[in-house]
This record gives sequence, C-alpha cells and structure tokens, in this order.
Amino acid sequence: MLDLHEMKELFEVYLGPLKEDISELKEGQAKLIEIIKVQVKHGELLTYMQVQMEECKNYRTNKNIKLWEIFKLFLAGVLGALSTKIWN
Repeated sequence: MLDLHEMKELFEVYLGPLKEDISELKEGQAKLIEIIKVQVKHGELLTYMQVQMEECKNYRTNKNIKLWEIFKLFLAGVLGALSTKIWN
C-alpha cells in the first residue's frame, strides 16, 4: 500500500507535465486571442477603406458629371453666340 508521501510524488510526476502543458495551452490561447483581435482590427480597417474608396468613386463620378454639365453649358453658350453672330 502507498503512503501519502509516495502518492504525492506519483501525482507530481504524472501531473507536473500536465500542468506545464495546460500552462502552455493557456499562453497559446492568449496569443491566439491577440491575433484574432488584430485580425478584427484589420477587417474593420479594410471595410473602412472600401467605404472610402467607394465614396471616392462616387465623388469622381459626380465630379465628372458636373464637369460634363458645365462643358455642355459652355458649348451651348459658344454655339448660341456663334449662331447670333451668323444670323445678325
């Protein structure tokens, strides 16, 4: 029969490596959580950048439309001036 001291030594021999493994797993888990947090931040940044790029595209499109409208008005003014010079 084992006495209390021998049982304690056996538990330490068998449980010591398990405690170390559990400690390493906890450290690995903490590192994974940090990596996931960074990935979430990157995802948020990418989403923000996509929204900004879309707004930039819309701005450029609207700007081009406005420039085209101004050009059309200019062209109409030039044609109107030419036509009045021709017929007057």
